[in-house]
Amino acid sequence: MTINEQTLQELAKQFGLALNWGDKNIIPYLQDLAKRVITYEFCQSIFWLVIGALFVVIGIIFFIGVYINKFVNEIIIIAIIAVIIGVIIGVIIISYQIDDIILCGTLPEKILLRYIQSN
Repeated sequence: MTINEQTLQELAKQFGLALNWGDKNIIPYLQDLAKRVITYEFCQSIFWLVIGALFVVIGIIFFIGVYINKFVNEIIIIAIIAVIIGVIIGVIIISYQIDDIILCGTLPEKILLRYIQSN
């Protein structure tokens, strides 16, 4: 992974590092720091992907249970609405995190810039 010097400069500013570009050890250090930021984002995306999948799986299991029992009353209707909202939230989480995972592999600079701008 190669990242341009301007992005590395901004990343260094984010962590409060004063850079001496004449030092030969600074570039490998900043590239390692950039890799760790991207790895952090990747792992965080996997975590939220699992959470979103749990929302969807629990919703499907609930719908199957209600369909098999054919038991509907006011409490079940409220629960069904809550589960529908949970499934929708799960799908949104999954789609957003898949986008982050793809960005980590294809455009790591965008992940770094987003990290720099958010902090």
